[in-house]
Amino acid sequence: MPGRTSSPTPSLRETGCVTAGMKESDVRLRGDVDGDGEEEDVYSLTDPRGKPPCRALLFAGTYSTSIDLLDDYVLRLGLPAPVALADVDGRAGAEIIVKVHAGASTEFLALYAVRAAALVRLSIEGRGDDAFGYGGSVTHLEGVDCSAAGEVVAAAAAPAPRAERYRVVRTTYEVDDDRLAISGRERKTIAAADLDSVPELAAPPFSSCS
Repeated sequence: MPGRTSSPTPSLRETGCVTAGMKESDVRLRGDVDGDGEEEDVYSLTDPRGKPPCRALLFAGTYSTSIDLLDDYVLRLGLPAPVALADVDGRAGAEIIVKVHAGASTEFLALYAVRAAALVRLSIEGRGDDAFGYGGSVTHLEGVDCSAAGEVVAAAAAPAPRAERYRVVRTTYEVDDDRLAISGRERKTIAAADLDSVPELAAPPFSSCS
């Protein structure tokens, strides 16, 4: 839940970045991200005038890390910024869902987690930007969620040659420490009216992660 809390806030000096021009994300999240049973404040700081790696930082209690930017434009959008906490891998400590970019109709989400006492971005096999797309338009739809089996599933849909039909690709990932590895892929063609039957396209991202 968003909100101000009294958990320890790390200084910028602890990240190796010192700048007076940083802006805090509009939303703070609160949850246990390292599995110790205590909740942390999760938020980001950005500075369009800063120099890498001090232009975008992610904080979770006493943990912090620099956020790689897809381009400078994201800073004008108030991004990157954390948007949710989710239990993606079933281990103690929630993963942090960070919106790292947004286009006209598609948002891009990266996953961060505490691993070996450090806050890191999880790599995603087959995705060079290590981010999942969500949203889209009639020409391309994307979504991502957790399956009942405890895996991450990303879905993409695009119009098929036949009218009112869509080609859907669902890619399944297993979480292997700090990496999401592809474990399966399903391809099918469905009617446009049945797009809501694809779970990842019908629900907010990571909303089924328990």
